Amino acid sequence: MTDQRTFLAELARQQASDADPTSQTIADALGWDFARASQLLERLENRELVKTTPSQARLGDTHLDHWVALTIEGRAAVAHNSLDEASDQTDTDLRLDRWNRVDLPVLRELARGAESDADVALVDDIAARLNLRPRDVIKSYDVLQRTGFVTATFTYDSGGEFFGIRLSERGLRETELWPTPDSALDRMIAALQAIADNTREDEDTRTRAQKVLESLRGAGREIGISVVTAALTGQIPGTQ
Repeated sequence: MTDQRTFLAELARQQASDADPTSQTIADALGWDFARASQLLERLENRELVKTTPSQARLGDTHLDHWVALTIEGRAAVAHNSLDEASDQTDTDLRLDRWNRVDLPVLRELARGAESDADVALVDDIAARLNLRPRDVIKSYDVLQRTGFVTATFTYDSGGEFFGIRLSERGLRETELWPTPDSALDRMIAALQAIADNTREDEDTRTRAQKVLESLRGAGREIGISVVTAALTGQIPGTQ
């Protein structure tokens, strides 16, 4: 039995017993961790086999869990054991899809918060900008934190907020806040071009800037990349 079928079968069992299933109660019953159950829930909801209802009204202000119920299609799939395995994406496809659709956009929003004067990112604001559920934002942060992209302090104030946000080198590279040798060299070329075009500079300075530009735009670009790489990494080419 696939994970999705197992999840649906347990959900049906809990509903039949007049319980109020959540992804946590299903995870507990199956011996899964919460993240695994939440990922399955997201896939099944995307396929319209289950629906979720916010639990805040009954459990207080929390985005971490929702009540879960089978849709008509979900009940039919359970009754006929007809969940189409062939329609499932591969694990690699699902991870890539989630990264591009959820995790990378959330990382960029956290980077925006880190760059702001307040150094704060609100869960509800991120969810609204990205058209995500608040609990998806929190779950995404957990993934990003565990995989070394970002750290922050999280509180439930204002519906959930991150502060003290710090992106790692890996996080900075993914959000393009960490300069690459190519981008740094391009910025240097742009600065030299501005000097060469500036009529307020003396002629000698403009001429020298133009000569350096011509070198960097020709065969000298490879050397320029090596120099910038050394400046960014602290490694002198040929010394390793």
